[in-house]
Parts: sequence; C-alpha cells; structure tokens
Amino acid sequence: MFGATTATYQFMVGVSGQTTSSAVANVDIGSNAWSVTQAINSVSYTLSLAGFDANGTPHNLFTKDGGSGEQGVGLVGTLDNELTLNAGGTALANFIRYDVSQVYQAFSGSVGQILAGSTTATEKLDIWGSNTATDRPGTSPLTLILQTITPAQASTWVNLPNWGTYKYYFASVHTDPSVPADNVLVQAIQITNIPSAVPEPSTYAAGAAVALMVGGAALRRRAARKA
Repeated sequence: MFGATTATYQFMVGVSGQTTSSAVANVDIGSNAWSVTQAINSVSYTLSLAGFDANGTPHNLFTKDGGSGEQGVGLVGTLDNELTLNAGGTALANFIRYDVSQVYQAFSGSVGQILAGSTTATEKLDIWGSNTATDRPGTSPLTLILQTITPAQASTWVNLPNWGTYKYYFASVHTDPSVPADNVLVQAIQITNIPSAVPEPSTYAAGAAVALMVGGAALRRRAARKA
C-alpha cells in the first residue's frame, strides 16, 4: 500500500435502484421502516429510515419518481406523497427519521450529506438531530433546526450538520403559514470522505474499473426508469 485516498458511498436514493421493481416509478413500500445496506471497506453498514406522523404514529414510506427534481422518499397518502405541513402551515404533519448510528462514528473524518427533492418555489427541507429515536421534530427537546435546505440547494449535496454527534437525523417541511401546501422529499443520503486504501499499481486499474462500474450501474438504473 502507498497510503490512502477517500471514497463516497451512497446509502439511499429515493428511486434509483431501491424500489421493488425497475418497471415501477412510484412505490408504496408497505411499511414505515426501510433500510439500505452498503459495504464499506469490506464491512457492511446499514442506514435505516422510518416514516411518522407528527404525533409519532408510524406512517408508510413512499418512493417517488416524478422526473428530474421530483425524486425521493416521501409518505403514502399525503399531498403528492411527500412530507407535508398541517392545514394551516403552522406545524409539520409528518417526518422521516434516519438512523445513521452504524456509520456516524465509524470513520473518523467522514462527512454525511443529504440531497433534497421537490424543494421548489417557497418549499424548504428542515433537518434536525438527536440521539433519541423517539424524539419528534417541532417538540421538546428536539427544538433546534440544524439546517434548512432551500430551493437554491435542491440539486446540491448538503452536509448533515454535526456529523458524528447524532445517531438520528429527522427530515420535515419548513413551516410557512403563507403556503401550507408546501411539500418536499428526501432524495438521497451519502457518506463521503471515507478513507479507502490505495492498491498497488498492478491492481490499481482493476480497482478503478470496479468504482466506475458501480457508478455506471446506478446510472443505468436511473435510465431504465425514464425509458
């Protein structure tokens, strides 16, 4: 070995490669809980997510592919099957919890990132952090919004704040009484800047090819859904 480089591992994309059928664009997962496992440096890690109403009642998850900018994970039976607000726009109606506990401290120096979906016009995605699974956004003690992702950031990977501190991140719509119909998705979460050993020169080409094949497979899955 000659040292180390870094790698990026995408745990969950709302539609690409994670639905139950490549022929189905919009899928009711049939459960409020879902998990995606990724092998990182030959060890498997799982990132789990779960959907809830604002009061903590489980709510089934939904994967949505409405074309560019309208892809991600939302909830079954809500407006556009997305994360939504109450009728007055004064409080969130539901949220999604992400359990990153298997990876959040596993790699020193790593960075967790999130990609929002369907954040258009006035719509924004709020990110909250906690070490207690039963906490709920908008209620004590989970009162601090760690990050608000704006429409201008809709196609940008945004760092999950205080990565390595919280076991759980919660996603919800930013409240706005002037537009109570605001709704959003979470398109993806990825872990980047993970140390990855650099292979010997004789094996480097093979390793690079594997990395490209992984990326290519993801692109092919996306292309298949648009066909």
